[in-house]
Amino acid sequence: MAFSEKSYHYQIIGSEEIIKGNYDFLLQDNIGIINLEEIFEDAPTYYRMILVPKAQNDFGIYIYDQFSGPVGKDQSQNDGKFTLINDELMC
Repeated sequence: MAFSEKSYHYQIIGSEEIIKGNYDFLLQDNIGIINLEEIFEDAPTYYRMILVPKAQNDFGIYIYDQFSGPVGKDQSQNDGKFTLINDELMC
């Protein structure tokens, strides 16, 4: 994912499709919370990523939770690792 001031984009792995959306960011107690909104498969999709940094805040883990969209809520939670590269978030 690549972020600019209030928007983001990413490419789906194995596809030419690029998804774009809008977000807002909140920092609480050194934990980042990103609320995201996009159109995916012609449906409004809302989700949240919680970023928990380690060491010097340039890498850590994230928790993903989708609230609405083409995938049901019970199937849309996962986690992974993130890295900041030149101030861009890579998940």
